[in-house]
Amino acid sequence: MSSRVNLNRTVATEIASKWCFAWEYFCHRAAICRKRATTLCELIVMDSPDVLIKENRAAGTAIHRTVNGQVVWRWLAVFLWMGMIFVLSATPSIATPLEPLCDFTFKKVGHVTVYGILTVLLFRALRLHIPHKGRALVVAAIVAILYACSDEWHQTFVPGREGTLRDVTIDAIGAVGMSVWLRIK
Repeated sequence: MSSRVNLNRTVATEIASKWCFAWEYFCHRAAICRKRATTLCELIVMDSPDVLIKENRAAGTAIHRTVNGQVVWRWLAVFLWMGMIFVLSATPSIATPLEPLCDFTFKKVGHVTVYGILTVLLFRALRLHIPHKGRALVVAAIVAILYACSDEWHQTFVPGREGTLRDVTIDAIGAVGMSVWLRIK
């Protein structure tokens, strides 16, 4: 019974999405407001955002521009944050007037925080491409950890800095910790 319901839902979704595509094409050709057509299609294909986005990409409608806008802004935030990490890593020495233990603690909390934020930004960007929340979190954490590895390797070329496996581990704690927190939340 369950497979029959899923099959019927799939067939209904395909029919509705093709109808939406035809309606949007008609509206585009007739120079009618495409926003109304998109809203109508959103109501019809409510359970299937991936089909809606795919069909709207082919039709070039308002949702296409909205999705592209979200994609651009979310990935821009990721790359700007990665750039900030790169610039901070390229600084020859980050000295603080704190005692050595406080300095160490302050920097390591900074590592956890920076890579936790990177994981959130990656998750938000990947969520537009990966519908399953768990998979998006895993991919975000893996990408953040790989970036931590490349960042520590980059630091080996900067005078006064050293790349350590300990820092990669601390960065990974931030990435994985944020992924777990987002999964629970």
